[in-house]
Amino acid sequence: MVILERVLRRVVQAHPHLSALAVTSEGLRFEGLHPVVAEFDPERLEESLVVLVEEWLRVLGALTGEVLSAALREELLAVEGTRSPR
Repeated sequence: MVILERVLRRVVQAHPHLSALAVTSEGLRFEGLHPVVAEFDPERLEESLVVLVEEWLRVLGALTGEVLSAALREELLAVEGTRSPR
């Protein structure tokens, strides 16, 4: 939780709308973004969420000596490949 909170605080500096996200013991909660999504450019929202994930992976990689990075990157690319085109 602490790591995710720090990452979120850092990303919120450049993407203030992500302050609507909440970190709980169950993980990152997105419910607070619902009002933001209605009035926000979808591409900018997606870009900011990508920045959040990239920063989280960067920090996680630094903390684990990059042990998990390759596997996580591979899994994310697999998920990206299954997304339907816009």
